[in-house]
Amino acid sequence: MKKIELAHFRGIKRFIIVYNGNKTVIDAACPDVPALMVQLAAKNVVVEAAYEVQNVSTTGLTEHAKTLQLNMATLINKFAHKGVAKARLAKNEDLITLMDHEITYFTRVGKEKSISLARDMVKGFVDNPSIFTNITHANITAMTDAIDAFEDVKEDTALAIDARKVDGTEVINKTVKECYDIMQIVYDFVYGEFIDTNKSLVEKFANAMSIEMEGVHHTGITAVCKGPVPWENIDSALLEDVVMTIVELNKTITSNINGVATLIKVKPGTYHVQFSKDKYITQTIVIYFKRGKTVEIEVIMKPT
Repeated sequence: MKKIELAHFRGIKRFIIVYNGNKTVIDAACPDVPALMVQLAAKNVVVEAAYEVQNVSTTGLTEHAKTLQLNMATLINKFAHKGVAKARLAKNEDLITLMDHEITYFTRVGKEKSISLARDMVKGFVDNPSIFTNITHANITAMTDAIDAFEDVKEDTALAIDARKVDGTEVINKTVKECYDIMQIVYDFVYGEFIDTNKSLVEKFANAMSIEMEGVHHTGITAVCKGPVPWENIDSALLEDVVMTIVELNKTITSNINGVATLIKVKPGTYHVQFSKDKYITQTIVIYFKRGKTVEIEVIMKPT
């Protein structure tokens, strides 16, 4: 399952969990919701079954290949931790970015990409012996041997991968969209009924529907937008519909119900980031975006 598919899959499960934990009060207030949630649960079963199809041996890697990939990733990750410590001491940002990863950096991608990432890391060790003084020639040989062993193993046939696409990926894409359509209807019912009396419940559903891309290292920005209220009421300060714009790139996103606005896949550099909302003073902040890092800021919007 691709990262975005997995994020959606988890979102559906979170949404169902939130509903089940508040079923009695929601069903009493929103009589259309129970039937919708029955539909959602049924479609979630379909998604889970398709997910299993994707994750059997037809993923393009045999079980033996998966073992060799994990062996390679585990070994290189061990030396990467030693390497990134040296890179931090040397204050070498390029090498920190290259080395600062976990095992899933290699295992969450396909074979060709996994091997490419591993060889790039070994090359970083080889090209910078004055920095990586704690990495020996024997260590380099061991990592190279592990990469070669994984590269040499045979993959499953293209036919098996095509079968995965038909029985797994295409079903997931179609059914996940149907699930999110249902979830949006349920959310609208819940929002309309509870936004004034139980805002925290509304936010639980909103959070469940949000897409969390774990393990992805993008250059970007996440802003939490708030209004100026006393600290003891800070939760009620979160501002929805604040427009965040990276001026030079003309990239725009609007903050969600939790006041969060996120833009990723931004080229490193210095940009003007503008925040605007009706009846609030527009403000602009100059921000430097470092490669592979997400800037996290809090923005306090002032009323006009």
